[in-house]
Amino acid sequence: PPRSTLFPYTTLFRSDVTGAGDTVAATFCAGLAGGGDPVAAARLANVAGALVVRKPGTATVTRAELEAELLRP
Repeated sequence: PPRSTLFPYTTLFRSDVTGAGDTVAATFCAGLAGGGDPVAAARLANVAGALVVRKPGTATVTRAELEAELLRP
């Protein structure tokens, strides 16, 4: 199996990194706690981080936002 995995993502429209690390860490842990493997949890966390930095200030990402982004072509 590969020792590393690349998770590409789109260019950000605006960037406020307040709380982004917390969002990534929490989402990664939630992904693992929900039964996901580390690669799936990292992908989910990457998407959550990319979404939260598009919002001003300390923000959250909803499940609906994650699902919509993950289903986007």
